[in-house]
Amino acid sequence: MKGSTARISMAGLVLVAAVAAGAVGAVGAAHGYPISPRTLWEQAAEAELIVVADVVAIHELATDENEWNDAAAVLDLREIWKGSAASIIEVVYPQGLLCPAPPRFVVGERVLAFLGRDQAEAWYAVGLSYGTLYPDDAELADFRAATESALELQAVRQGLSARRQRDLRIEWLVEAASRPGTRWHGLYELHPQSDGLHSYYDRSRPRLAGRPALRAEQLQRIARGFTHQPPLDRTLPMALGVLDSLTSPKVDQAAAAAIATLVAREQAPYWIRDALMLLLRRLGDEDPAARIAVLGELHDRVETETLRGLWRQITAQYRLGEVEPLADREPRVGGVGSDTPS
Repeated sequence: MKGSTARISMAGLVLVAAVAAGAVGAVGAAHGYPISPRTLWEQAAEAELIVVADVVAIHELATDENEWNDAAAVLDLREIWKGSAASIIEVVYPQGLLCPAPPRFVVGERVLAFLGRDQAEAWYAVGLSYGTLYPDDAELADFRAATESALELQAVRQGLSARRQRDLRIEWLVEAASRPGTRWHGLYELHPQSDGLHSYYDRSRPRLAGRPALRAEQLQRIARGFTHQPPLDRTLPMALGVLDSLTSPKVDQAAAAAIATLVAREQAPYWIRDALMLLLRRLGDEDPAARIAVLGELHDRVETETLRGLWRQITAQYRLGEVEPLADREPRVGGVGSDTPS
């Protein structure tokens, strides 16, 4: 579907996911509609070329209505993590696509891109919107370390038993989940259902697949990363879901600080319901689902004053005290990676 690239509502996304049964052809690959979520492990394995680059220009391509790619981004490469390429390359992509969410190239920004070649030898983004990420400097270091580790493990796994391969991948996921930059990429594979929006249309994993049992040390590692830098994105309820069996006042405090920050926003994200319910469970609330029912159904807009009133009740009842909000910021470029779809 081509047209505006404005963000779609949660209800609209679920509707699209429920009714879309066709397939959309793409240069170099056939993509589902909408595509299943793609984690860093999967992207690293499939991409022929992984680069950190400056987006220096975008130009439109002459196309007809049946062609997929209508634009090309010019990238000035800073680093190559996998493969080889010239210092300046062009990447073709469907700029006008609405759903599935397309890759995004923003002139003047630094992009982490996962690329493949089509039949015409043109570079394209693997995984559409999952193929262009815009981490800040600290997050980029997380991605660099996780990508290097993934590539090393993927290179040696053929000689290992299935159980050993699984154990190494889980260990990689735990490490990724422990780092702010790659947190979603680890948490999603450890517990896909903790991200309800993306797992709704994930056809690459069994919908009700069991979660891997993590060792106490692995849970503690994820918890340390969580408390060191509490997330303000959808990985907040995801992390609380993975850590639901771990008793930790520090995790409770970090979750409360993150929720307080989200409550202070003019409009809280829809998934704050999940974060509140999981925190209430941690605090021993008798019926968390009933408590958050005042916020309405999943597809309803979260009313700010109702949310703030509920949060005041929770902080008073559980004596959370004056919760200090965290420094809040918007992502550099939205609609990609864990922020898909757009």
